[in-house]
Amino acid sequence: MKLDETRDGLSQLCARNLFDIAILSSQGINMTTKWRTLKERIVVKDRWIDLRAEKCETPSGALLDPFYTLHLPDLVFVVALTSNEEVVLVREYRHGIKETVLNLPGGAIEPGESPIAAAKRELAEEAGFTATRWHQVAKVAADVGRQNNNIYIFIATGASCDAIRNLDTGEEGMTMELLQIKGLYKGLSDGILPHAGHISAFLLAMSSIGRLELK
Repeated sequence: MKLDETRDGLSQLCARNLFDIAILSSQGINMTTKWRTLKERIVVKDRWIDLRAEKCETPSGALLDPFYTLHLPDLVFVVALTSNEEVVLVREYRHGIKETVLNLPGGAIEPGESPIAAAKRELAEEAGFTATRWHQVAKVAADVGRQNNNIYIFIATGASCDAIRNLDTGEEGMTMELLQIKGLYKGLSDGILPHAGHISAFLLAMSSIGRLELK
């Protein structure tokens, strides 16, 4: 296929999409309007999970029943750096993928706790580290389609190992590791840090200090 033909095809597709939007608009349908929740029931709720099934109506009048949503606590991810440009990481078993992997320190914000307090607590509890300087890099949604919680990303510099670890149940085998920033960058494409959210947090943190490297 020639480039001109490809461009013509894309132009026709864009024109069709714009036409569809115009039709919906003429019918008084705004696809950016929030869905209406007509009914909601709790499927399961305990200390770990709050799964709900909703009956939703879209702006066009279509019904989605059930539409499942997870109501979860907000989280913190911490990118902690030592004076030697090492990233503080923890290695732990993750049952979702049934593997032991490297992660950033982090976890759930407890009721009544501020994000910064949670970040400092998680860094100390999981890695045994404190830091002299803290900065909130971003607040992002965990999963815009199915979850209601947010993730607060922090960068902590001047990190040093001077706290007592306090691991939760299920974290007994967790260990702490230090990895140079360059080494972590080099290993990203090989899956050294498999959690997509942790990769995003690391890159956002590096961008905040002018150290973003994209190749």
